[in-house]
Amino acid sequence: MYRAERESLFRLLHAASRFESRLSKRANKQRHGFFIRNFVWLFQAIPFCIAGLAAIARKFFDASKDVAIVGLALLLLSYLATLIHPFLIAWINRRAFIAAIKDPIGLLLENASAATAVDARLLPRLVRTPIEHLELLLLELKAEKEFFERRLSLVVGSIEKIGLGPGLLAAGVSLANIKTDQSDWIGALAYAMPVLYAFGVAAHFLLMRLDRFVKLAELAVARKKSQASPSIG
Repeated sequence: MYRAERESLFRLLHAASRFESRLSKRANKQRHGFFIRNFVWLFQAIPFCIAGLAAIARKFFDASKDVAIVGLALLLLSYLATLIHPFLIAWINRRAFIAAIKDPIGLLLENASAATAVDARLLPRLVRTPIEHLELLLLELKAEKEFFERRLSLVVGSIEKIGLGPGLLAAGVSLANIKTDQSDWIGALAYAMPVLYAFGVAAHFLLMRLDRFVKLAELAVARKKSQASPSIG
């Protein structure tokens, strides 16, 4: 496979991924208001960033303890918002959850229908690709998925098991002992846990999307082989 052909295939997958993201954002905008759509930014990301800046100011620029207190308070707000977020979404979408309990297969079919809008555009283009290129693409996708899963397990494997509890406890201990000398590792743990947790969540969504691309490539290869095999009769 020439470089231009290889890059063309990956650009095609990239375009499909961006199209799926746009559909998801559009659906989210239709379902939720400004507050819910931006909950992560308003109560998780921005408070955490300000808390990080406060910690840097305290550590390297000898800022006052009041700055550290504000930073740790915002860090606790970020933790609490992360814990509350799933329950908030469940409450806002309570009608959908009730409908899902009554008809669980309907929710799964709705999700599948949304994915079909992307796959229906991508699959015909993959089928028009030479089979040797598709097989190489499939090999690379499977290899990258396997390697990414291993790297993810090494980085955040333990975080997925224990959750945010240790980081929340460390943030509380840091705030309670702000006036006393304390070990730097406690504060480091408090700030590191949300970053690793967010990375793990985002990585799992990436893995699910990559797994769909693998299955689409497998289907395209199967169709190409079916077209190439001689008809019987």
